[in-house]
Amino acid sequence: MKLTSTGTPHYLPEPGQQTVLRLGIQPLAPAQWLQPEADLELFYRHKTALYQTRLKDVCQSLPSSNPAQAELRDLMLEHLITDHSHIYSRNKDRLVWQQFGADAAHADLQQCALWVAEDLCLLEQRADRFILTAGSVCSASHWKLSDKIGLELGAVHAPVPDYQTTLNERVNRLLKKLQPGKPLLRYNWSLQPDNELFWEAGDYSSLDAKFWRVERQTLRKLPRTGAVVFGIRIFLYPLDTLLRDPAIAHNLQQVLANLPAQEKSYKNLPQ
Repeated sequence: MKLTSTGTPHYLPEPGQQTVLRLGIQPLAPAQWLQPEADLELFYRHKTALYQTRLKDVCQSLPSSNPAQAELRDLMLEHLITDHSHIYSRNKDRLVWQQFGADAAHADLQQCALWVAEDLCLLEQRADRFILTAGSVCSASHWKLSDKIGLELGAVHAPVPDYQTTLNERVNRLLKKLQPGKPLLRYNWSLQPDNELFWEAGDYSSLDAKFWRVERQTLRKLPRTGAVVFGIRIFLYPLDTLLRDPAIAHNLQQVLANLPAQEKSYKNLPQ
């Protein structure tokens, strides 16, 4: 399914950026954790279609994640009904939004992900590492959840150049220190040749890119199980519209010139 986002992007090319290997973490108010306001129906239909045709690729869970899935459900219900009451309401055991409704009492992560635009993953600590134990990821950029479930974060990010030596320990420390009720926010970017949400990329150069892809990524720790919820909200903006602004065009040109060769390859950018 295709998405064309409108308005000003949450994140734009930064002047002087020389690497994608940085955390860029900032605090986030709990009331702003999830963002269901825009394109909610489109994401519901997108996820539903993939559940019907490619469920094993986009939704997986380990049995050990069931307690965290239940806690995520309860937290999402509270957040959506309290902080987004103009969209969501609860009628006994049903959550109601727009023209949709769902069982709110027994929903697992797969069902909860249909309530919102975000893709959702659960990261649980095992010894001194965090493991991907459950997820619904329907808007991934050239990777499948079925290839990542059960892996620790270093292995999940194996395709990212120098992640193991540069970011792996920092991310693990960050997740261990994360406090319930104090979510965090970061942004990631890519260039895409089209505006498909489920992006299975072939080889292409930035000359083929027509969309600026922004991932609004959130981290929130669950107080009972200690699992970390990783949320990924996708936006896709027409690149030609953005590049009409000379400052944006200049900054993007500089970013593409400054990134190291390995990072350009990872981002499918020309060398």
